[in-house]
Amino acid sequence: MQVLGSYALEKYQTEKFEPIIYDIYHNKGEDNYCFCFEITEEADQYPLEDLLTQYSLNCTDLYGQESQVNDTLKYLIEVETLSSDKADLISILNFSTILNKEIVNYAKGKYECLAEKRCMSSFYMGAQKVEVPVLAYRNDNSGMVSFQNKYPEVQLTNLFLEDKKYDVECLDGEWTCIELLNDRANLILKDPQDEYFQYIFDLNGFQGVSPVLD
Repeated sequence: MQVLGSYALEKYQTEKFEPIIYDIYHNKGEDNYCFCFEITEEADQYPLEDLLTQYSLNCTDLYGQESQVNDTLKYLIEVETLSSDKADLISILNFSTILNKEIVNYAKGKYECLAEKRCMSSFYMGAQKVEVPVLAYRNDNSGMVSFQNKYPEVQLTNLFLEDKKYDVECLDGEWTCIELLNDRANLILKDPQDEYFQYIFDLNGFQGVSPVLD
């Protein structure tokens, strides 16, 4: 899901809505917070549903379907919190950091994870060129995680650009993605038996390989 900027709905200009911060509004009638943004095309069920669950939000009647707005075709999503509690405000603030980012799901073992796609890699594992998405892991059901960049994600990403080469013996299988998680980067491989392995890197380079545990 490619997210564009926030979108100020006409109703936000009425007395029923009070601007709070970062294009988030307080709906006085419902006593909750709301936020509207634009995406590039009609929303799929995922990752939108995972985002709503993670941040304890609901969609209003704008859920990414095709809409005509002032004679212009747009795809808008409006989300709202369950209440006006401080925790709900923090949650929707964290959610709002998806603006101008591409949000995706990816498979890791039997799990589907939520991430921001940063770029495509271009490097070598042995003689094999690896071109896969670099994904910043953002799974956290507390709603307390934002999609802002975290150290050392940029530095780790640079390990997989500019045709860098790693003399590493690799298992047979398909490279799926690079996962930026904490202070590590995990190059994920899916083998012919649908088992997952991660080739682990830190800022010093390749550190080892391990199976992805369920």
